[in-house]
This record gives sequence, structure tokens and C-alpha cells, in this order.
Amino acid sequence: QGFGNTVPQVRYAFSAGGQAWEHDHVIFGGHRAMKRNLAEDILRRYPIGLKVQVIHSPDDPRVCALEHDSAFVTPMVYGIAMALAGAFVMIATLAAG
Repeated sequence: QGFGNTVPQVRYAFSAGGQAWEHDHVIFGGHRAMKRNLAEDILRRYPIGLKVQVIHSPDDPRVCALEHDSAFVTPMVYGIAMALAGAFVMIATLAAG
């Protein structure tokens, strides 16, 4: 049960921009070693076959994750990502309407 000895392995597939993508980041910034019980909690949240909602950059779907983790994403980066996502939604809405 020592700290930093387990990394959960979660892979998911999604489509964005008309392309299929596959990735393994649960949180932005990638994997980090953690206590086994925390890794098991993550694996329980994402059992095989679960349909997930992927958070990704509209400009680069390789920048993606399943969850926000404020301990690893600075408020400035988070704000920029949300502003870009909002702009993308607004442009797409205007273009469709």
C-alpha cells in the first residue's frame, strides 16, 4: 500500500473532428503513480465496455482525458481550454444556424 507504486491502465476510443482516436489519460497530464487503493478506485469507475465522455481540446483531440484533476491542471490552462471549447461551440452553433 505504499505511495507511488501503482498506475491504473485505462484505454478508451472516441471520435472527434471526423476521426477516430484512442488514448489512455484518465486525467490531464497523464498517468501518475499512486496508492493501490486509489488506482483500484479509478479502475472501478471505468470497467471494460463502459461508454465514457471524453474531454478534449477542439484544436487537438490528442489533448484529452476522462476527468479534470485540478492538482495537475493549473487554473490558467483550465481557463484557456474552457475558453477554446466555448468558442468552438459558439462558432459551431452560428455556422449551423
